[in-house]
Parts: sequence; structure tokens; C-alpha cells
Amino acid sequence: MGAFWAHLQAGLMFIVLSLWWTYHGFREHIRCVCQGKEFIPQIYFRSSRCCMRYRRLPPLEICGRILMALIGFLGEFFDDGFGFEDENGDFRKTINMTHCTVYGLFLLQGVVDLISWMRFPVPKDLNYLLFAISFLWFAVAFYLHELHAENKMPLERICHQLQIISLVPTGVALLFEMVYRKGFTTVFIRMLGVMTIGSWFVQMAFILFIHDGRFPGSEPAPQWNQRDMRNVHFAMAAYGAHIAMNIVILLMFYLFLAFVYRRSHGLDFMLFEDNGNTRYKDIKGGKKNVYDEDINLSLLCEDYEEETD
Repeated sequence: MGAFWAHLQAGLMFIVLSLWWTYHGFREHIRCVCQGKEFIPQIYFRSSRCCMRYRRLPPLEICGRILMALIGFLGEFFDDGFGFEDENGDFRKTINMTHCTVYGLFLLQGVVDLISWMRFPVPKDLNYLLFAISFLWFAVAFYLHELHAENKMPLERICHQLQIISLVPTGVALLFEMVYRKGFTTVFIRMLGVMTIGSWFVQMAFILFIHDGRFPGSEPAPQWNQRDMRNVHFAMAAYGAHIAMNIVILLMFYLFLAFVYRRSHGLDFMLFEDNGNTRYKDIKGGKKNVYDEDINLSLLCEDYEEETD
């Protein structure tokens, strides 16, 4: 991963995953609020329209996560030649070896998600547990890598260590979500954590490595003196700015979706019971219109619940 394009690729993968969670998580949360339902977190979100058309195909998010982890794993495994031993039988590419374990855990988690969706017998919540372990091991690997790397410059050290701030809360949020499957807090934490991981990987690519179009771009960026402590302090401030920026982006996205949701209906909906049947009531402006439960509220209001056979 010690190159511009490798960091950029990793960052974009995490950003795409965060945006997917953000759109579908916010959409589902707004739907639950308007209908008076309790929000139930999910480890992956399904595109309802896609699932309605292709019910037999696995969810897009699972396939995407497996593909992204596989690309990263193969890139680290084959970087600088095949194998992890030199002609003398000594270890080489030890950093790539660690990166392979990181991508390998994410790959394994995606496979467990897939076989769970295929209804194979797997331990309950194993996909949640593996996802949490993947992020926590990512944090530990970064910490140990920078702790024992004698030839690392201060700027490179701090850039990697700062990622622990987002990796650990994301893993812990997944553990809490595994145990307490209700509420929106844990989903928001992993949205923010994964978005910050991705945006900082992109920032690291431009700080640490040359970015003039050469591939893979493993030479240090000449614009940044990696021994200068002023640059180290700037990196710390920049990471805080990334967190604040991503919170603002998430809030603006939520407000936009809520506006579109209400604008598209011109209505606010709440649930009520009518002789044992769940129905929707228009509560905006004192109206009393009543709708059946299967009303098509909008494209933002599609149900994510999986069908049971």
C-alpha cells in the first residue's frame, strides 16, 4: 500500500461504502421516523428496486465489498513479485504481508455475509463479529506497524496513527450494534468512521507520495518535508478538519433527503392500528386521510425487510 495509487484506491473504496450506507441508512431512518417505526440497523443495505427485479442475485453491497477486498488483497500479494520469501529463505514484503491480513479479513467477512444471505447455516451474528474484528485489526496493524518501523518519518507515522481514531470507534460500534439491534447511533458512527477513513486515505496519498501521474507513485512527495514537525502538527489539525467536514456532509445529506422525502409527498405519515391492520394516517395540516399499508409512499420509502420463504 506504500504508493499514491494504492492509498487513493483504498480511500475511494471506503468512501463509496460510506456513501452507500449514508444514502440507504438515512433513507430508511427517515421512513421509520415518518411512519412511527423503530429503526432497526442492518449490517448491509439492499437496493430495493434491484432486489425486486433480481430476487435471486446477492445484494449489491455484499458483492461490492467482496470485490473491493479481493482487489486490495491481490494487489498486496503480488506487489513486488510473488511470494514472501527471498532466495535465502528470509522474509520479505512483511508490510505487504500485514496488509494482506487486513484485506483478507474484510474479504472473509464479505464471504460470510454472502453465505448467510444464501441461507447456509452459520453462527448467529458472525458477520457482525467479523466486520468488527476487521476494523479493530486494521487499527492494531496500523499501530504496531508504525510503532516498530524504525525507518518511518514522523509525518508518515502520524498520518497512519491518526486513522486509529476512526477505525476503533467503527469496530466498537459494530460490536454494540451486534448486541443492541436498535437505534440509529451505531449506524451513524460507522457512516462517519468509514467516510473519515476513506477521506484521510485520499489525503495521505497526496501528502506522502508523489502524484504526477506516475504509477504506482511510491516516491515521497517532494513538497512535504516528512521530518518537519510543523507538517506533523498540520496533519493532526487536518484530521480533525476531516472529521468536522464529514459530519457536515452527513448532516447536509440527511437534511436534503428529508426535504426530498417530504417535498415528494407533501405529507407527513404516522402509523396507527385499525382493527388489527396497520395503516398510514396523513397528519400534516390536520388532514385525516388514511392509506393502506402497502401504499407506495415514494422511492425513498421502499421497505428493506427481506422476504421470508
